[in-house]
Amino acid sequence: MRTGSSRTRSSFWHSCNLQPESVQNAFSFPNIATPRGSSAYYLVRFSPPRLRERQAVLFAWRRELQRLRNSSDPGVARIKLDYWRNELQPENLGESRHPLTQMIGKHMQDQTGQMIEYANIVERDILAGQSRDWDQVLERCEALGGTFASLLLSPYPVSKEEKSRARRIGLIDEATRQLQRIGRREYQQRFPSLENGDPGQQIATWIEALQELAGAAGSELPPGPAAAQLAIASALLDTFRQDPVLLTGASVDITPIRKLWLVWRNRSMMRQ
Repeated sequence: MRTGSSRTRSSFWHSCNLQPESVQNAFSFPNIATPRGSSAYYLVRFSPPRLRERQAVLFAWRRELQRLRNSSDPGVARIKLDYWRNELQPENLGESRHPLTQMIGKHMQDQTGQMIEYANIVERDILAGQSRDWDQVLERCEALGGTFASLLLSPYPVSKEEKSRARRIGLIDEATRQLQRIGRREYQQRFPSLENGDPGQQIATWIEALQELAGAAGSELPPGPAAAQLAIASALLDTFRQDPVLLTGASVDITPIRKLWLVWRNRSMMRQ
């Protein structure tokens, strides 16, 4: 015989036209952060089968924190970051009812400390306001992208030097993705102001700087998804360079088939 609480839960899932298992699976691969045709989809798809769910959960976690970084209300964003940090505490992880936290507990339990630190980095980035110069842009992107790259790399046996290379590629990936969206108001504050001088020329200078970093990073590639991340970032930068001013009004991208090709060419680096 059902209890009142179980009937209430059943009614809740029925009213949402969902079953508890389907909510849990909402963060399985492919999920909202790894839709088919996206760079993240192919990075996960060509990962070793045993790592696919883990990597997909990481991309979902990054997406959730990115939404908070883009919030128009920093106070609300920080409250939500506190919620996530509390959810990932060891004593709370097994009791959480949030489907993303449950997936983190299943696939990332040994990395929750680093994931909490990533939330701390996001909070500092929210509080940083507009970047004063290009060096600060790189500093912020290294913290965000480098930490995420380290999380993606953590299942692979690597040396200290390889970890450092992956972090550098994570910086390039993060800066390229932010530059891709510089036409949006919430991303513009992460760069020095475009109001002083020619916006197209300023963006072209930043593209060139990132291409130099990408060229240097390509000489020695670490295992894991970093090589494919670098290939996609380099292709995006080549596309941006054709007409930098377009980025101020639209998000410029490469085609899904090209993303597939770039990741496929680097798939051997993701094997274990």
